[in-house]
Amino acid sequence: MSEAHESEPDYLGYQAGVKIQDWVKAAKHARRFAEKYPDRPSAHAYLGNALYHLQLYEQSEIVFKTSLSLDPEEGFVWWMLGRTQDSQKKTKESRDSWERSARMQPESSWVWGCLARSYLKEQEFNEAVRPMKVLRKLDREEFERLISIIRTFQNPPADLRTLLTCFNVIEKGESLNDLPDDPKKLAFVLVSSFLRHGEDTSVQTELDDYAAKVNPYFEQGARTKTYIAKDITSYRAQWPMRTLELIKVESAKRNETNNLEASFRVKFRASNGKETRTGTLVQGIRFTITDGRWLVSGVKTIERMKE
Repeated sequence: MSEAHESEPDYLGYQAGVKIQDWVKAAKHARRFAEKYPDRPSAHAYLGNALYHLQLYEQSEIVFKTSLSLDPEEGFVWWMLGRTQDSQKKTKESRDSWERSARMQPESSWVWGCLARSYLKEQEFNEAVRPMKVLRKLDREEFERLISIIRTFQNPPADLRTLLTCFNVIEKGESLNDLPDDPKKLAFVLVSSFLRHGEDTSVQTELDDYAAKVNPYFEQGARTKTYIAKDITSYRAQWPMRTLELIKVESAKRNETNNLEASFRVKFRASNGKETRTGTLVQGIRFTITDGRWLVSGVKTIERMKE
């Protein structure tokens, strides 16, 4: 949009409404702006966005399509059109719009996130693998958040188990450099993977996340993997059915290049068929790079809240 248009009072009024999330105001100015510049695809996109936030989805869809009729190569508008269609439960149409958006802006993680969520919501888990793989590369935190959600599904069907198996561990060829640099985002990824392996049926899968020596209490000295294996085996015998959902990483810091300490909040559900326990834990965890992998070298429970 030219500088002349950006100085237009209605354009400025629209932006002011967006800033304070006054969508009535934003829509009023956007409508005037679109009427004044009917040949500008962006002007219709502004109006479509305001109508979307006013939950006027049918009107929003019409306006977005007007914008795209003027410029069909605007990937961001295709993404917004998909959101509007999805809000009307037009699943096929929204996916088609997001697919077009993804072709035009393949590095936009929010588009792949929308596609993944659409397939997961409809429990089309095999179809979700493709967008999940892309999302895993573009936005690891959002990917782990989706994995954390679907892990809580009770009695998962075979295709969901297949999807989870696809992402069960960090791929062997993945470099440490491919992980997030930000300590909090890195912690989110590592903790998510650690919790996911804690739900695996194999003790060895979970044990592989631990360093050779682990301080399970942070203050009482290190324990070997043999000790940890006995602890895991005993817990699983008592609570064979369990789910762990990461709520958030509370804090994270990298003390040295090879060390990361974090605290996180997790919702748990454990059952043995007769008794069930649910609640929330706040735990501390320490990761250390060993043999080219981030491994757990310390864990402790900070707070336990039963439901």
